[in-house]
Amino acid sequence: APFRKILKMAGAIFPLSLLFVPAAVTLKVLFILLLVAASFDIIRFVVPRLNAKYLTMRKISKGKERKFLSGYTLFLFSAFVVLRYFPEEIAVFVMLAFIFGDLLAPIGKDIFLPIKFIKDKTLGGALIVFTIAVIVGVFLRSLASLPLSVNAVFVGALAAALLDQLSFAVDDNLLVPLGTAVILSLLF
Repeated sequence: APFRKILKMAGAIFPLSLLFVPAAVTLKVLFILLLVAASFDIIRFVVPRLNAKYLTMRKISKGKERKFLSGYTLFLFSAFVVLRYFPEEIAVFVMLAFIFGDLLAPIGKDIFLPIKFIKDKTLGGALIVFTIAVIVGVFLRSLASLPLSVNAVFVGALAAALLDQLSFAVDDNLLVPLGTAVILSLLF
């Protein structure tokens, strides 16, 4: 849904803001939005009519959110944890690579190499996620002067692409950013 994609793209504000404003400001705003999203999810679970109404709004909801937290809440949670607990260069890289890789992965699935790879994931989607993560890493190394090594960029891109392929078991809004950040922190 285009509206969900616009909101995901708007999420790039959080990691980018770390480059320009104090982290505390970004984290406070992110935490407040997380509380609002989580509160809405809890309320809609308690009030079945609200949940049913939410699920009929296909521009903003997904069927899998019927009995589970929304993608918005999961994304905001991951963004908060990654931006709060991981080094700035890893946090900014991981979140931007996830956001733009997730937005563009369907191109790989639908147009570029729609070959099934793992479950309903495709080789094309994995290659798009990998490529976007490399581009984000190169951009951040050169234009934002983040101290990311070339090895970290390639390992992060590979981790994001592989974790995205495994996100049939755990929502990609959790698995990809948190998993990639953990892998990069352990290795670099």
